[in-house]
Amino acid sequence: MRGRDRVVNVHELVAVGGNADGHGEILGTDVAGNENGVARSPQLHGSRHARAKARFHPIVPEADESTFPPNSLLNLRVIAQRPSTRHCTGRGLRMDNCEQGRAALAVLCRPVVWVPENTISMEETLALASRLHSGHEKLPLVLRMIKNTGVVKRHLVQPLAQTLAHPGFEARNRLYVREARLRVPAVVEQALAFADVTARDIQAIVFVSCTGFTMPPLTSWMINELGFRPDTRQVPIAQLGCAAGGAAINRAHDFCRAYPDANVLIVACEFCSLCYQPDDLDLGSLLSDGLFGDAIAAAVMRGQGGEGMRMVANASHLVPDTEDWIAYEVKSTGFHFRLDRRVPGTMNVLTPALRTLAGAHGWDASKLGFYIIHAGGPRILDDLCHYLKVPPTAFRHSRATLTEYGNIASAVVFDALRRQFDEGLTEGSRGLLAGFGPGITAETSLGTWSCGETVRVGRQAHSSDVSHALHP
Repeated sequence: MRGRDRVVNVHELVAVGGNADGHGEILGTDVAGNENGVARSPQLHGSRHARAKARFHPIVPEADESTFPPNSLLNLRVIAQRPSTRHCTGRGLRMDNCEQGRAALAVLCRPVVWVPENTISMEETLALASRLHSGHEKLPLVLRMIKNTGVVKRHLVQPLAQTLAHPGFEARNRLYVREARLRVPAVVEQALAFADVTARDIQAIVFVSCTGFTMPPLTSWMINELGFRPDTRQVPIAQLGCAAGGAAINRAHDFCRAYPDANVLIVACEFCSLCYQPDDLDLGSLLSDGLFGDAIAAAVMRGQGGEGMRMVANASHLVPDTEDWIAYEVKSTGFHFRLDRRVPGTMNVLTPALRTLAGAHGWDASKLGFYIIHAGGPRILDDLCHYLKVPPTAFRHSRATLTEYGNIASAVVFDALRRQFDEGLTEGSRGLLAGFGPGITAETSLGTWSCGETVRVGRQAHSSDVSHALHP
């Protein structure tokens, strides 16, 4: 700023951090600047933690540039707000999205889940395994392992007879693309309606799938065909398997933190039955034949307002030297799933990562109000209950998904979250969401429950408008 023979550069610093409840809080404020090239270093006033943990954003004061007295601090208006997008104005940088002293956090809204009409029961699975593998030396063990999954029913994108046939990788991938394009639009439409937004209100799409491949990604087709804006960011994720549900939520959260007004659509499309390989006879493959199911899920993360899981933090954790424990062998016949027998025992090394994330925010991972956990199998859920020291009922929604749909890969966490919506929670309840998959990777997030801090963006959707036709 210029006034007579003086040149003053000045801006306000606001140190913002998250408190134990997941809300933003101003930790300290001060003015930094220089006059005629002589700098003045800021000394933040407020909590001593401000210097170490805060993020700083400049605010240009609304003041007359000719009235600054020499060597004085400006009496600037301090705005309590979350870290947010900065907009260039004629006077400098302006920060938007004030929320009366606390930060507005992104909210993961109610998911929509679709499963195909074709089903296979536990009894049918056992009978099929007995018929197809009657000469297998470990058939009794295989049948016992399948029984122990507790999967009562699974849904298949094709009738069983067609699922058992293998027309080749090319034909299967064509089927994947055809069914995805046929089924995804209705799921997306209802997810948008639940979040009270339209396709034009979406700034990014995170699309996850490990059971088919397209290039360009299906996000490009969605933008062209479903009414999204051409400048919508595309984030396709194809190689994180079951962990991709948690990863998609975390990447959406990251996007909303970078662009706080943004809304992100998340889609998980998993046709696991298209990976059935009739010639794979190892124990891991035979167990998988009785465990996995097909589903599509979608949900919107709103940068402002909405009912659901208000995102507080997220983290990723990789267990060293386990990258071949869950893997694909890609052959001319397609994706061949490989599952190491040590996978079910990984919760003892992943639990500390969950505790670390919770502890960093002053939370106790053993004493939360809700848990949305990837249901890779009953052993994983049982072990995590043991290591977290929570009762089996803490994972009731994940167990219900496993029982009714099987392991639907990256869509599991969305179906478990859907069930939590149906049950309901009190405002502010703290919770944890975790997806596990290849790597071995854990993608986890913390959140508090929002009962509906509505900031109207698009259309309004009521629960009665979106029936349960997408899932039995």
